[in-house]
Amino acid sequence: MKTLRIFTMFALSCALLSCGNEKDGDIPQLPSPKVIQDEAKTTKTSVAAFWTEVAGAASYNVIFDDRDVVSTTEKEMAWDNLETNSTHTLKVQAVSADKNAFKDSEWSVAVLTTTEDTELDTPFTMSFHDVTFYNAQVTVNAGNYTDKYFFNVTPKVLFDKDYNGDVRAFAEDYIAQVKQLAELSEKTFGDMYLILSYSGKMEGTVPSLASETEYIAIVFGVDINGLITTGVASETFKTEKDPGVQKSDMTFEINVEQPTGTSAVIEVTPSKDDEYYFFTAINKSQLSTTVGGETDEAILNYYSKLFDSYLENETFEDFASKNFSKGKDSYNFAALPDNCDYLVIAFGVTYHGEICMATTDLARKEFKTGEGAQKPGEKDIEIVVNKLTATDLEFTVVPSDDNIHFVYDWRSYDEFKGLTDEEIMTRAIKERSGDGYFWLTASKGAMPGHNVNPLTTGKEYIIYAFYVEKDPNNAYSAVPSSGLFKKIVIPGEGEAQKPALSFTISEDEVTTSSLKATVTPSDATAKYFSYVLEASKCSGKTDEEIVKAVKNELGYDILGYEKTGATAVSKSGLKSNTEYYVVAFGVDPNKDYAATTSVTKRLFKTKVESTTPPSGEKAIDINVKELTATKISVDFIPGDPDMEYVASIYKAAKFEGMSDEQIIKSVSEEFVYEIVYGVGELPKGNYNITRDGYSPNTEYVIVAFGVKNGSAITGLFKQSVTTPAE
Repeated sequence: MKTLRIFTMFALSCALLSCGNEKDGDIPQLPSPKVIQDEAKTTKTSVAAFWTEVAGAASYNVIFDDRDVVSTTEKEMAWDNLETNSTHTLKVQAVSADKNAFKDSEWSVAVLTTTEDTELDTPFTMSFHDVTFYNAQVTVNAGNYTDKYFFNVTPKVLFDKDYNGDVRAFAEDYIAQVKQLAELSEKTFGDMYLILSYSGKMEGTVPSLASETEYIAIVFGVDINGLITTGVASETFKTEKDPGVQKSDMTFEINVEQPTGTSAVIEVTPSKDDEYYFFTAINKSQLSTTVGGETDEAILNYYSKLFDSYLENETFEDFASKNFSKGKDSYNFAALPDNCDYLVIAFGVTYHGEICMATTDLARKEFKTGEGAQKPGEKDIEIVVNKLTATDLEFTVVPSDDNIHFVYDWRSYDEFKGLTDEEIMTRAIKERSGDGYFWLTASKGAMPGHNVNPLTTGKEYIIYAFYVEKDPNNAYSAVPSSGLFKKIVIPGEGEAQKPALSFTISEDEVTTSSLKATVTPSDATAKYFSYVLEASKCSGKTDEEIVKAVKNELGYDILGYEKTGATAVSKSGLKSNTEYYVVAFGVDPNKDYAATTSVTKRLFKTKVESTTPPSGEKAIDINVKELTATKISVDFIPGDPDMEYVASIYKAAKFEGMSDEQIIKSVSEEFVYEIVYGVGELPKGNYNITRDGYSPNTEYVIVAFGVKNGSAITGLFKQSVTTPAE
């Protein structure tokens, strides 16, 4: 039955075809269109074709390979995502506009092929010269190529490891990283393209290279859409061996005079008068916490890194002229705490391979400030952990003096990460003073403590305590009368875990467009990253995402970026009145800089941009009392007699073309020890400057501004004067 049915349908089809042919027998057929491959639009992964127009055709049927019929009125088409050097069949039929006048044409058949996978030519040549152990001079010639290109240098060992010698793969990945950086920076690829690309001949310096290391430089053309437009050129070079610092035989004679118990005049006499050296006095209690140790190596390493952080924005000579000495020099250290041990240090300094290095051994001399009554804050508070398991904590706080009030508590360390000891104490007092019951929470004598709810295994907790005394301005509150005593613990499975690396982040300077802070790790030998990120980009981000963002911004600068000990972190070009985080986390350089700790972050906010000095009690009046050809005498009268301020006189030419904000920054750098480190004494109340030896017929500018906690708190007050001719 099935066979009969098939035969019947076949017979019927033949009958219908026979009838149709008889009906169309006298109707002419449209000519077939001529199909031509469009070589200009054909690439290694796409083909294009066009065909001749057929009169009387309403449209064209198109079949590409074995795909479905496509109807179009156009006379050209293209197909992409094809294999390189592949062959394809194209059929085109003209469809009659009037079936009674013309039949559809026969199918035209054409064979199309993609192009071969050939490398693009590169117009670039590179040459390296004057290669040292830390940098190299480079020249990139672009030939007749007039568009933009990317240039990058990376260690050859990393290039071989990540790209197996494939420069094209490196170029494509570099573009991908730029796109990712643009996304993290909330910019377009086009924005980053304009910032990072070069055009024409390029001559410059490749900085911050490692000694005795082979590097590969790669250059390639790229358009604003991220497409590579030329072949990729590469060139290798190797840096020289570090010859080491040229040591000096300069020695130092250090003399300490103490006019009072809390001041000291330090006088240093070097054996040579033509070499730079640095000297200062350090409270010995800060050697382990701030400096990172008491050894010569730890001290020299700390100051080398501190100097380098300032050299990011100025030359060595400019920095050295303001902060180092040549020949005999002295400094009066005032307002020192009494009954403290101090260490005076001195050492020669030079600039070696883009970093400051010591040229001599460290010279030392110790002194002690005057014997005053021992303050309560100088007595110890011992924190004894009696029991620590995966879920429970028991501890005892034991003060050395049972007659002095103190406060203590234990909290999640996340609440205090990044804060200085002083900030932790201020927060603790503020929290206890809200209802006026502070003194009901203060303790005397040994006090126990324990948790009520189970602890979280692996989480960091802090136990802290400090002595207090009454706040003279608020009977219901207190002020610290000692430093902070603290212990960080981590509950673990079975036994307590070793406390993880922690960080203190303290503010150094915040302006309208820059931020600087000091990051101090709990372990001076641990390696870590610190960085400045806009707060909005960290909102809602996990620690892993923040770590990734820091690594992406560092790019290939990540190599050797790790830090140890207390270091400064800074960033300029920031937006005013905007929140930024300083972040820090431990890293393992041997595991591709994997994070070894959680992220510690501290929030800062840049200042509102303003150049108008405030009025009222923060104002500083400038009164010129005497002005001769060589002498200037000025009275400074602040509205707030308790406000510290900077006051000085300069040649007007020094600040030509500078804004008030830039003048404050320049002067602050000159007074950095007084403003930031509290070394020396700044004026309070009425103050006079009388100096002789000025140049006749010269314009000078008198400047003043208030400071607090290491930064300016007022705008700039200034007055210009011109000395008369002799």
